[in-house]
This record gives sequence, structure tokens and C-alpha cells, in this order.
Amino acid sequence: MALLGTFVDTRTLAAIAAAGSFSYAHGLPAAPDLVQIHENTTTNSTTNIKLAFKYDATNVSIYNHGEGTSATLNACAMYIHSVAR
Repeated sequence: MALLGTFVDTRTLAAIAAAGSFSYAHGLPAAPDLVQIHENTTTNSTTNIKLAFKYDATNVSIYNHGEGTSATLNACAMYIHSVAR
């Protein structure tokens, strides 16, 4: 287990308008193995947001395909590596 490791890049992102998108450079050494996106809200949302995302070796791109604007977002990209790779 000592040879297992994780690189994590976390960001707080601005709200994304309906039909809008946002991209950021994640700073990991390779394409993330896992990306999690969470909307920052403490109340029930009455707007229809549909977040989709894609990522590669340099960027994470988030798209809002819904009809409403999202709240601010937390994005967490993880590159999980081991000696088995």
C-alpha cells in the first residue's frame, strides 16, 4: 500500500448559465481517473440544471445542458496511480 498514491485538484467554480460551459486546467500529471462535480447549494433548487463534463490530460470542461443557472460548483479531479500502471 505504500506504493499507492493520489493526486487531487479541487476548485470552486462560478455558476454556469443555461446552455453555458466552463473549462479549467487541472494541473495533474495526466488525465484524471475520476472527476466529481458538486453544486454548492443549501436549499432545494427549483431550476433545471443538467451538468455534463469531459476531461483530458490538461483540462476539465463542464457543460450545463439544462434550462436554469447552476449555483457555484465544487470540482474535484483525481489522478489515482499505483505501481501496477
